[in-house]
Amino acid sequence: MQDASRTGQRLTDWTQVTLLALISLYAFTVLRTAWLCDDVYITLRTVANFVHGHGPNYNIGERVQAYTHPLWMFLLSLNYFLFRETFLTTIALSAAVSVAALVMVFKIATSARAALLAGGVLILSKAYVDYSTSGLENPLTHLLLAVYFAVYFSPMTGRRQIPWLALTTALALINRLDIVLLIAPSFAVKCWEHRRKFPILALAAGFTPFVLWEAFSLIYYGFPLPNTAYAKVFTDFPRFLLFEQGLYYYLNSLNLDPITLFVIAASIVVTVHGRRRAHVPVIIGVMLYLAYILKIGGDFMSGRFLTAPLLVSVVVLARHPFTARAAIALGLILLLLGLGNQRHPLLNVYHFRPHDKQEFADRNGIADERGYYYDEMSLLRLNRNFELHKPIRKPRVGDETVAPPVIMALESIGMFGYSVAAGYHLVDVYALVDPLLARMQARHEPLWRIGHMKRTVPEGYQETLESGENRLTDPKLAEYYDKLRIVTRGELFSIERLGLIVRLNLGSFDHLIDKGRYRDPFTYDLAIDPARTPIDSESEERGGLFHAISPKGALSLTFVGGVWPATVELTLDSRNRYQVSYFIKDEEIARETVDPPGDEPMIVHAFDLPKRAWARGLDRIRIAPLEETKPAVLRDVRIRRPDLLLIEPNGYKPIVAGSKPAIRWQINREIGGKSVRFEVWRAGERVSEIGTAWDDGSHVGPVTSWITLPELEPGDDYQLRVVSAWDDAYYDECDGPLTIVDDASDLTSSSLG
Repeated sequence: MQDASRTGQRLTDWTQVTLLALISLYAFTVLRTAWLCDDVYITLRTVANFVHGHGPNYNIGERVQAYTHPLWMFLLSLNYFLFRETFLTTIALSAAVSVAALVMVFKIATSARAALLAGGVLILSKAYVDYSTSGLENPLTHLLLAVYFAVYFSPMTGRRQIPWLALTTALALINRLDIVLLIAPSFAVKCWEHRRKFPILALAAGFTPFVLWEAFSLIYYGFPLPNTAYAKVFTDFPRFLLFEQGLYYYLNSLNLDPITLFVIAASIVVTVHGRRRAHVPVIIGVMLYLAYILKIGGDFMSGRFLTAPLLVSVVVLARHPFTARAAIALGLILLLLGLGNQRHPLLNVYHFRPHDKQEFADRNGIADERGYYYDEMSLLRLNRNFELHKPIRKPRVGDETVAPPVIMALESIGMFGYSVAAGYHLVDVYALVDPLLARMQARHEPLWRIGHMKRTVPEGYQETLESGENRLTDPKLAEYYDKLRIVTRGELFSIERLGLIVRLNLGSFDHLIDKGRYRDPFTYDLAIDPARTPIDSESEERGGLFHAISPKGALSLTFVGGVWPATVELTLDSRNRYQVSYFIKDEEIARETVDPPGDEPMIVHAFDLPKRAWARGLDRIRIAPLEETKPAVLRDVRIRRPDLLLIEPNGYKPIVAGSKPAIRWQINREIGGKSVRFEVWRAGERVSEIGTAWDDGSHVGPVTSWITLPELEPGDDYQLRVVSAWDDAYYDECDGPLTIVDDASDLTSSSLG
């Protein structure tokens, strides 16, 4: 028994030595690759202003939350207050917190082999190692998530567990608000499990730090969210473009760091296969966060948003009861994926030195940020003459009531902004630190980059900032800015300011911002009558009507009254590449790049629109040249309507049996004839023919017919169909099921779709 006990002790000692060696290897790798990114200097300028007594603001005198990570900002402020240095101390703090997070993961692990696998993943993940420093909040996010799940998986009673879960959740949300998606499902499950003896007061006490921070943010800054959220997330950018960019973000991760997404996927598979109930809500949180990344378009920093879900996935793996064979197999796969990646930090500090630093970014604007900044901003290659790590200089403006000198329209406000004297007021076109620009619509440029949504600086804005007087030339925007300025610069506790905080957050003044004016500032608008395409039809004798497009602008073709085309043909010059966007009710529904062959002076490009554009009506086409030095020319526009189209009703909305609804439809008279009949279908069978109608050609566009419905039995599975009376092969029906009700009062309780 004693020998066996000593053998077990030796195995435990060896395990501890192995884990300690793994921690040492991780710490060595993190310090060897340690760096700071440009964005952290936005926070560091705020930190310097805060410590010097100017408030936690980027620009002195303007209360704006220019950072996304309040808790991390306060830690950096403490660092700066104690040491009056930013570069080395920020790296040291990041490395220490990262090592602490790894130790917490080991404490969560249920076996030595699971702990070794978990530690191996974190060392082999390029993204995780890259953002174990960088100066951003990732290390603290990792630590707080590890602490949260250590409490989640602990055998505590509900009376003790719920308050600690609430406290760690609150701290995690203060550090970065979107982490709520990773935590919420598991937290909700724990609350449900302890619902019979739920410690409500203890739960409230745990969330107190978050409530206090949100109250401070709302009162001090005037808004509950960081300014960067309004600048990057609430951009009114086309959703399909962000979704597409999100897919590119995942593809970029697979290319640069395949192990990260592999481990996240493996944790999902292990959870489903192992049927461990406690792990299910954890994985649901991971999947919610992955969907969120997809929705917002990812990020321009490769892998940055994937480190938090990776950490949670590693926690799941650390809790899984791996057999020795399974652990060895998974370990070999991880080694192959990790060390087979030429960019991995374990293999070399940086893998290559390209001739152009732009090679660190792919064609979708997603960059290997550590590679880009490594020469200038890494611990091992730091130029000792580089002065960014020195304290920011005090303001040059002696009297803070005097408007500061203004530096306008910057595209990089990180390192440059930190090196500029605090007395300067900086304005960036990406609106990260500017409250007015952040609430204006992002410019819809053909060549855009995620996380870099440019704004149009309104006329008179620089004069306004320099003089302290509102000199904006747009009267409505000037009115909006007057209200916003009271919130960001006015007396903190004035009744007027507190009232404006409520109204601005409710969007009461959003109508004062002209979306089109600032979203497409260099766009020339041309109204087109759909009945008179091609647009040069009246000028054929003089060779057609040509429309020039500025190289940095665009041409917006607005169809008067809307049009329901199946195909749009554009005649464009062949010297340029173009981006063509299609809009329905100011929403961009499709976008394509046209690359003419160039063998003819003018080319005709036909674009088949998606089916949903037919039913909703096309309002506008925007044509933007992609060559910034060549003027572009549009010759004409032609539209081809679908052979037969039912426009309204289009399903979902309820209709009363026996009523006489308006039916809008259109037909290609050359193909489908001039007359149609209307039919009601149910369960794949025709219920009734309810009438006929004619298109006599007296007008262009849809025809409206009023047809009386029969007394049909109520139901939500009907279809209305319009059929060519000439050829039954031509027909169209509702895109969704048609609901029939027997009383008009039922309309209020039915779904309106």
